[in-house]
Amino acid sequence: MTAPDTTPNADADTGAEDYDAILSNLEADRDHHRQRAEMAETALGELQQRVETAETAAREAQAALEAAQQAAQDDSEATEPTPEGDDSGQQENEPQDETGRKPAGVRQRLAEAEAERDALRERLSAQRTAVYEDAIARAGVTGLLMSAAGHTAETLAGEDGVIDPGAVVETAQQVAAEAGIPRRPKADPMLGRGNQPVPEKVTFGSLLKATVGPGKV
Repeated sequence: MTAPDTTPNADADTGAEDYDAILSNLEADRDHHRQRAEMAETALGELQQRVETAETAAREAQAALEAAQQAAQDDSEATEPTPEGDDSGQQENEPQDETGRKPAGVRQRLAEAEAERDALRERLSAQRTAVYEDAIARAGVTGLLMSAAGHTAETLAGEDGVIDPGAVVETAQQVAAEAGIPRRPKADPMLGRGNQPVPEKVTFGSLLKATVGPGKV
């Protein structure tokens, strides 16, 4: 009696290779998205620090402006009244600009600091929105559905203004589950096989059964 041929055929080998290729592509796609999320999170952290620096500069400029105005007021009160029609003393002791209200240099510093702060805030908001939209897209949820559930990029940001993509994905998946939306299907193992069945894994037990016969092992 000749033992049956248990050598895996070429189709089974090809199918296993296709399955490995699908898994490899999925893992590469996952790693790519993870890397993008980590890079975006790092960029958001750095941008948040720049916003805080700009806000600090704006506060310092505002404090300098108030100090200059207070100094001008103190000088004005300490200056003796000038004779009527003679304003030379006031001109010599006047630290203010042509408007008579704010020192020009301090006002310019304040305006520049506020402009930089506002620009950085806009960039931070744009990057935060991009990370948020990428995360909910990976979970298969739309921004409209998230908004209806009370979630936005701002509400999901941490105290430091930075978004955790993983936390956003988990929240989006929870929203999808509550809305009855099925999770994204996993990769079809039949893809690329021509509808051929997935070959069973060859083990020592299966080889022994094929050689001796079922029920004799």
